[in-house]
Amino acid sequence: MKEDYEAAKKRAHVFKPGDMVWLSFKDIKVHQPSPKLGPRQLGPFKVLEKVDELDYKLELPHWLKIHPVLHVNRLSPWHDQGVSKPPPPKPVQVNGEEEYTVEKILNSRLFRRQLQYKVR
Repeated sequence: MKEDYEAAKKRAHVFKPGDMVWLSFKDIKVHQPSPKLGPRQLGPFKVLEKVDELDYKLELPHWLKIHPVLHVNRLSPWHDQGVSKPPPPKPVQVNGEEEYTVEKILNSRLFRRQLQYKVR
């Protein structure tokens, strides 16, 4: 039994202050339409310090009302994928001011509580 405990401790991720980590949604109450279809992890969050051998203090937002010190089994490393949004189109200069021309609104949708328009 002790060997299993020691093996589990050795397999845990080791994070340094400043590292970015994902936080597991398990046992965190978040208002969302369907927990099954929602995200499995939250973040990424910055590691502030290593509190204990397996506990880390994170920089959490104020709306997430949980204790900032979390066990390592709730955390997973975050890797920057280098994926970014495509750059917006270049604006047209009209009388020295930048201006976009919208010919027609083709469609609209509500995406993550924000209204988006498809324009031409």
